[in-house]
Amino acid sequence: MQWGNAQIKVWPKQNDPTQPEELLKELAPKLGLVYPSLEQRLLSLANLVLELRVDSETTMLRFLEQQPQGIYWDKIKRRHYILSGTVSAFREVYVELKEQKVAKALLIFLCAHFEALFKDLWPKHGLVPPLGIEFKLLGLEEITRLELPLRLRHEYLLVHFKLACLEILELYALGFSPVLGTFFPEEVLTPDPLDQSVLALFPTFWEKASEKNRPYLYPLAGAQEGFLFLPLLSYLALFTKAKAKGRFLPRILSALWAELKALYPEPFGLLPED
Repeated sequence: MQWGNAQIKVWPKQNDPTQPEELLKELAPKLGLVYPSLEQRLLSLANLVLELRVDSETTMLRFLEQQPQGIYWDKIKRRHYILSGTVSAFREVYVELKEQKVAKALLIFLCAHFEALFKDLWPKHGLVPPLGIEFKLLGLEEITRLELPLRLRHEYLLVHFKLACLEILELYALGFSPVLGTFFPEEVLTPDPLDQSVLALFPTFWEKASEKNRPYLYPLAGAQEGFLFLPLLSYLALFTKAKAKGRFLPRILSALWAELKALYPEPFGLLPED
């Protein structure tokens, strides 16, 4: 039985928004899936960043007024935008807004570049390409050259964790949705701080519990592997919320904070941890 072995850190390989399938193939086994898979939890672990030019602001406003879920957007200048989101979010945009010209042009573009990820959405009778709408893929190098406010919103970071279930529940409580992989019921990770009396008694409870009764203790301490995949700006929000409201996460997040300060001196290195 392992004790207090929780961890959360940056995944060694990050998504290239021009080649999301490379990372998805690597991550599928971690989620118990065989690639290609169109499961939402897998497609939530890779993102796309698109530059969009339209010949009419009205066309774009009609698209944006529908508030496409899970898509970040910024206006660069008149009729020129950046859109980003997970592969799953872009799929949902077409499903929800398929009557919009921008959504139709988006699906045509995505099917041309990532057929395996979007071809199942292609309508039976096809699509007529809308005029005056052009998309372009942005890669990591181009994204890192964006001004800092844009980079924070459109550069995503994949983080891997192995946490106790109570710590994961706290992520949900703070408004974040991790993608969960393998569950390790026999690897006990005790979130800290727990009430000291519970902390002292728990090993005894676990060791004396029968196989029949141990499942009742899993929600308290079973280890769960998984991922967070968020824009950089959302990690700033995670640290802020955990510090203000978290009970289990602040101690664990300190190692991730140190990694981010080294990787992104601006802005993480400019902000105090405490």
